[in-house]
Amino acid sequence: MLLPLVAFVLTVLYPVTRAQGACGGDVVVPSHGITTFVSPNYPGKYPNKAECVYDIVAPAGSTIELDSIFFMVEGGTGVTCGFDSLTVTETFANGSVVVLGKFCSHSGPQSLRSATNRVVATFRSDASWNTFGFNISARVPVCEPGSRLCPNSDTVCISPEQYCDGSENCPDGIDENEEKCQKDRCGRPAITPKTYHNYIGIHPRQRLARKTEIPFRIVAGEESVPHSWPWQVALLDIRQGRQSCGGSIVSNEWILTAGHCCKAVPAALPVPSDFKVLVGAHVLRSSSQQQPFAEVIPLSQIHIHPDYDKPLPFANDVCLLKLAKPVIFNEHISPACLSDGSTKTEQATCIVIGWGETEPRGPFASTGPKVGETQATSLNLQQAPATIMPQETCKASYRGLITADMMCASAGPHSSCRGDSGGPLVCEDEEGKFRLSGIVSWSKGCSRPGNPSVYARVNYALPWIRHIIFTN
Repeated sequence: MLLPLVAFVLTVLYPVTRAQGACGGDVVVPSHGITTFVSPNYPGKYPNKAECVYDIVAPAGSTIELDSIFFMVEGGTGVTCGFDSLTVTETFANGSVVVLGKFCSHSGPQSLRSATNRVVATFRSDASWNTFGFNISARVPVCEPGSRLCPNSDTVCISPEQYCDGSENCPDGIDENEEKCQKDRCGRPAITPKTYHNYIGIHPRQRLARKTEIPFRIVAGEESVPHSWPWQVALLDIRQGRQSCGGSIVSNEWILTAGHCCKAVPAALPVPSDFKVLVGAHVLRSSSQQQPFAEVIPLSQIHIHPDYDKPLPFANDVCLLKLAKPVIFNEHISPACLSDGSTKTEQATCIVIGWGETEPRGPFASTGPKVGETQATSLNLQQAPATIMPQETCKASYRGLITADMMCASAGPHSSCRGDSGGPLVCEDEEGKFRLSGIVSWSKGCSRPGNPSVYARVNYALPWIRHIIFTN
């Protein structure tokens, strides 16, 4: 069974009635600039049993681009959008109708382009559970496909790969903003961590002979040097009263974690008030006198990758969290570098970090212990070596379940486990910087032979990560 667990929900069809108020209507797209359309009652919650049709028309001879400014629609699990949804269609001269996209959860339209000057967006809600809906911009495209406007310009376009590439492409060089790129400070802990340059590849019996056997932690890991991984954070689920996942600081305002950590309850959509983030800590629960730099910070935004769970469960398992206030970097708090794929990691010795369970007892779930529970979970931050496997070996371990955005890492008895989800897999590059190469995602059990841990590839999601950080 794949874990974290995915719930399957029976969808019931209800009769649909037209909502009262601003529900649907004509949306006129100007030749220059943008217009927006919103769900009924936005920014309040939309009504149940709604059907709203938006007829979106641009000047003749032009096309239309739709982008989500805000999107939160009850959707169900996976790609079906079985509860509420927004469907965008386009009708061609020969009468054929093409569905450009069906959207739900946090995954709204992103740079969705038409081929003609007219599209229709239809919003439907069922008879149960509603949320805050959507605010979507519509404009005549200015940029070529794959590029977007600079955050401070209506005319200059940039591709996501051009953010933080060392060249100033936007006015005022905003695409090289140091607070967002963190190229100089990232990946260099002020406190030297323990690494495993001479560890992997030694037979377990040789390790015992050398008295270097790692004690039974993360699973089969060891306690890290306190504060030697200064980007590590704990995601605290306020709804369930527990540390649910890990995460990594990637700028002074942003945390990178797993998509399933941001959507732990399949039938519900998370809001920023559901979570807080613990930064600057080595021990999960201790006094401020013991950890003077540790701080619990609320969130202001949650962004789940638009292709999360598509085309397979846990595909694109990536989520960005914006802090309600920036962190101040010090020797206990600093960002990890984001892997761009330029450093070879296959069969490299990397390190997985987390506060998850330290004993392999059953399936690998995504959540940590509730406050007061007695589980084999470490309060002190753990680490373990992990070797990134060739992709073909990874695919052979989980036939039909591995997509290009996933990778496997294994190191004998060592493994990530419950509560480690969303945490970092870091690899040291030639410059001695630690790069965030993977995000703990899923596995079949903890530390089971033949079942390596699966990670979301950071470089695969990097264009989306850069876009979210620079435009929010």
